[in-house]
Amino acid sequence: TPPTPVTSAAKKRKSRTNDVPDDVHVREEHVNISKKKKQNNTPKKQIQLVAGQNPFLFDLPSADTSTPKAKQEQNQQESNKKKKQKKESTEKVQDFRSLVSDLPTAAVITEKKEHTSEKKKKKRKEERNSVEKKYENTPDFRSLISDLPIAAFSTEKTPVKEKREKRKTPIKEEKEEDSDDSSAPKSGLKQYLPERTPEGYKWKDLVIKTRQHPSYARSFDFESCKEKEGQEGRGWVRTQPFGKFCQKNPQVIAIDCEMVGTKDPKTGKIDDKALCRLSVVNGVNPEEVLLDTLVKPDWPVTHHRTFVNGVTFEDLMDVKFTLRHAQAFMLALCSEETVIIGHAVHNDLIALKMEHFCIVDSSFLFKVKDAPENTFSSLKDAAMCLLKKEMPKTHDSVNDARTALECLEIYRKADGNIEPIISSRKKNENCLKLFVHRIPKGVKEEHLSAMFLHITNIKPSSVEEIEYPSSKGKTYVHFTTERHANLAFDSLEGTAAEDAIGLQQKNVYLKNKDYVRVRKMAVKQKRNYE
Repeated sequence: TPPTPVTSAAKKRKSRTNDVPDDVHVREEHVNISKKKKQNNTPKKQIQLVAGQNPFLFDLPSADTSTPKAKQEQNQQESNKKKKQKKESTEKVQDFRSLVSDLPTAAVITEKKEHTSEKKKKKRKEERNSVEKKYENTPDFRSLISDLPIAAFSTEKTPVKEKREKRKTPIKEEKEEDSDDSSAPKSGLKQYLPERTPEGYKWKDLVIKTRQHPSYARSFDFESCKEKEGQEGRGWVRTQPFGKFCQKNPQVIAIDCEMVGTKDPKTGKIDDKALCRLSVVNGVNPEEVLLDTLVKPDWPVTHHRTFVNGVTFEDLMDVKFTLRHAQAFMLALCSEETVIIGHAVHNDLIALKMEHFCIVDSSFLFKVKDAPENTFSSLKDAAMCLLKKEMPKTHDSVNDARTALECLEIYRKADGNIEPIISSRKKNENCLKLFVHRIPKGVKEEHLSAMFLHITNIKPSSVEEIEYPSSKGKTYVHFTTERHANLAFDSLEGTAAEDAIGLQQKNVYLKNKDYVRVRKMAVKQKRNYE
């Protein structure tokens, strides 16, 4: 056949191919070859994955490519191998134990490991021994007395002043009834119970009951007392752990302290609970007075309170027994588990500047008849109800400590089942009423009752008949409680002003621009030292 004539188009294509570089031709050939391979490849059968076997092409550390039967055989071989190794190791140990008797360290090797609880007990015992060793040099409190400058005192020798001394500076009132704080003291110190001696153990339940009173946490919050004093509570002491030094001491004591008001001439700080007399009675034998002495306050005395404690300026002049002497005696006498009995003991401990929590307090335990739940009874009323004993007007700290102990002995033996204490405090009827005067004619009792109800939202229990000694009348408006009377007066508009005798009064204006005057009938109660 004749050759195909070369056209001009073919010549152009040929010329273009000759102009293309060599590496382009190589790439085209590679692409063509791969296309041909894909076309020639026939579809292969897909491999199915076996459950439990490695699905990847590469080996995994925990991959198991064996069949179930092979796997079972392999497991059997491994278990047999482990048993054999265990047996061999046991035989080796037995052979080793047979040689233990010939080894110098045999006792250490065969010694059993102590249990954790036993270790803790051993550690506690060692700590206790070290503490006891630390305080074993504490002097006996009886031998200490002969070295102390004790200042004997008796209230019978001092005439009781009927009139109270005038105060140069006001004394802050401290109402125990207002506190309802039942949280634990802030000190964070462990509060021990009297469990090591039979004498102290008898009072264990009453120690717990005292701590359960709502006012206990606030009353025995010694950390707050230290903060108020400043200087990081310097001068305060804490009773020591139970040890040999106190084993022969009385484990139950009753205390009472008398206090005076003092003032630091440099800083101007006032101490209303400065110790001036300390009395300690044996709780097992109440007839034995362990200590009774006057105490010289650190600061100058501003209020001797002779009408309460019988202590005069002359009595304290030559006294050399100080607070540090009192603390030294108490630390030699008491441990953390010594039961301290008294009435409002927290006041005594604050005066002593001594932290102690093993307390039985009669003011926290006795209930008061016809009074709110946490009302505090007085020692005077408790003595009359339980002992049929009349307390003297002037406080005698030995008598007070012994009386509190005797009352609490009755309470303990009766397991707390005693009649509530009858309070001798008479209710001031003036606190339950308000005096209304400057009443114009035409005003009736119903008008006054409606006026109080409208302004104060408190309805009076009764309004006495209005008397008209002159053109203006007067009457008394009665309320159910003292709180209602005070609230009604405080709710009236206007500022209260005092009259000539110090009673507060307010004006209530009328439509004709006249006014009636409402007055309280009782002054604010002053602090009762009795």
